[in-house]
Amino acid sequence: MKQIPLTIFDETLRDGEQQVGIFFDAQTKIDLTQLIANTGIDHVALMPAIHPTEAELVKNLVNRNLPQIVASTMMGKSY
Repeated sequence: MKQIPLTIFDETLRDGEQQVGIFFDAQTKIDLTQLIANTGIDHVALMPAIHPTEAELVKNLVNRNLPQIVASTMMGKSY
């Protein structure tokens, strides 16, 4: 059987939290990120830092030096 490269991106903390009725507190996000990273997933996408508390959480997660962390999303405003 021919092997093909496969890269898996986990979107639980980004798209997953946008589902109706789902809210992860900061500690749950930290725990989920660590658990997901421990599975060997290639990339873990983080939520947009739309509030200062989310920005601090993103910094906390990035500072854990997990190789899988992918943090993106920029919003530009012009008035």
